[in-house]
Amino acid sequence: SLYVNGQKVEGDVEIPEGITTIGPYAFHKQSEITSVKIPSGVTTIQSSAFYACMQLTKVILPNTLTQIDSSAFGSCTSLKSINIPEGVKKVGMQAFMGAGLVEVRIPTTMTYVDGYAFGCENLKQVIYGGTEEDWNAITIIATNNGSFKAAYRVYSSELPEGLEFKLNEEGTGYRIVGYYGENDRLEVPNAIGVFPVTEIGEYAFSNNRILEEIVLHKNLIKIGGNAFYNCSELSK
Repeated sequence: SLYVNGQKVEGDVEIPEGITTIGPYAFHKQSEITSVKIPSGVTTIQSSAFYACMQLTKVILPNTLTQIDSSAFGSCTSLKSINIPEGVKKVGMQAFMGAGLVEVRIPTTMTYVDGYAFGCENLKQVIYGGTEEDWNAITIIATNNGSFKAAYRVYSSELPEGLEFKLNEEGTGYRIVGYYGENDRLEVPNAIGVFPVTEIGEYAFSNNRILEEIVLHKNLIKIGGNAFYNCSELSK
């Protein structure tokens, strides 16, 4: 186990402000960490920083990040989804190899994906912020990135503008968590790529003063509490 100032590092970890680099092996094999929030200001996550954190299910990366080095999140078998923020240009060798990823979100700033970076046998879907032409300009080293290249690709331009969604805990469907678009009518997709939209999260549309109409579809099985609270213009 890892201790910082006498406190055991476990559960939900929020790394303090003022750090620019997560060093090599910093949290290596810390199996009791379940989530980590990396603060703004961090630009690089170095080799094996979170390697084999077997219970890690959630990672929040800052928009100051530019590089994820080799094996940084390798063998994080409980990690089903990762949102790599705009600003990241390079993902190093084996960065997520052996992780439990079923979904990856890739920014338009990405230019280089090294060999084995996304060697994840369960990877089914990649969501990309740019166009197909932009995607084809990314250098993707073929070595053991077959599942990454073969995964179903969704381009952000295909999705309703301003709709925010997250993969559910089981990694089988999407939960709508927010809407920040300008349109007064929204059709919530029945599916996004290969995953059905199964849930509207708590407070997902609360206090929205723009929406007048929302269309829902058959895959939806749950609407969270206060999902449409105080939507003063919503009429149907």
